[in-house]
Amino acid sequence: PTMHGDTAHMYIDIANTGYGYAHTTQILLSTTDPYATVITDSIAPGDIPPETTYTFGPFDIAVSSSCPAGHHPQLSFSMTAETYNFDEDIVLLVGETGFADNMESGSGLWTNGGPSGQWHISTRRAFSATHSWYCGNETSGLYTSNMNCYIQTVPFMVDHNSVLRFMRWYEVPIYGTDGIYVIIMHGNDADTLDFIGTGGALGGGRELGSDWFEVSYSLGDYAGGDTIQVRIAFISDYDSDVAEGFYIDDVNINAITYIEEYENENIQALRLEVDPNPFRNTIQIRCMIQDAEAMMQEPTLRIYDVAGRKIKELRLTPDALSNTLSWDGVDDSGRKVAPGVYFVVFSAQNLDLSEKVVMIR
Repeated sequence: PTMHGDTAHMYIDIANTGYGYAHTTQILLSTTDPYATVITDSIAPGDIPPETTYTFGPFDIAVSSSCPAGHHPQLSFSMTAETYNFDEDIVLLVGETGFADNMESGSGLWTNGGPSGQWHISTRRAFSATHSWYCGNETSGLYTSNMNCYIQTVPFMVDHNSVLRFMRWYEVPIYGTDGIYVIIMHGNDADTLDFIGTGGALGGGRELGSDWFEVSYSLGDYAGGDTIQVRIAFISDYDSDVAEGFYIDDVNINAITYIEEYENENIQALRLEVDPNPFRNTIQIRCMIQDAEAMMQEPTLRIYDVAGRKIKELRLTPDALSNTLSWDGVDDSGRKVAPGVYFVVFSAQNLDLSEKVVMIR
């Protein structure tokens, strides 16, 4: 996303998936929006070989400092070749997107309300650092009956393919109707994504609980540029059976990158090997560059989870034709990741190779 008064630099990937050359290719970018000016509006890459992918740019787009909040200029993209034409409209997001709060700076990014509300920033429990949102009595460590209270983020803009993630800890009676609703507020609409809490009237006074656990929800139904709020509402029933309640920490909303395992047989410049696979503690990753032209772009090695979130970037020696590195299942924050499927992605010279790896315990 671009800020008001900034100049955006847009790059476009063009893939020729056919078996013939795309001759005399030309790429054009234009707009009639009064708040955007395309400075660099055309690139003529010429002939694009078959079964290749190239990145072209930058196209420079200046956004006026007077661009109204919530306005997103529409750009017209056009590509022509000798026997091919393609047109598509692109929306340029203006302003910050996403939301992140680890609750260490107070409640300034939130509002709360509702009858008998007990949400507050607490140090009783936390997933990271020392603070989290807690719905319950700070002294007794119990919530009360007949609550219908919530915390809600300030409005923020989402990017395309965004995902909501947060950590939660809870303890509620195993019977009754005590729990939280995860709700997206979009204009006058309220979209309930989930309910987390009691599992039914089983009786016996037992409790249902969970240690810290990350939950995630796709926000793909919302277009890039939409303004939303996240509401987490805690509702308890009329009986007197209560427990410690809910804690919420590390709330993040950001865009994801879709990663698929693939290997293009025409890519001769790169080679990627992983061993062992599956692995328990450590995996060895060998990256090889077999074409000197691929050294023109500094190679990268990144590890993504199945949601497309980058969790680790390993440092390669940029001028070496071969790198062997190990990954011990720790993310960029130094935390051990959960067992599951991950993608190792090796990139250089606009080419990518990926391998699916499985961590087991």
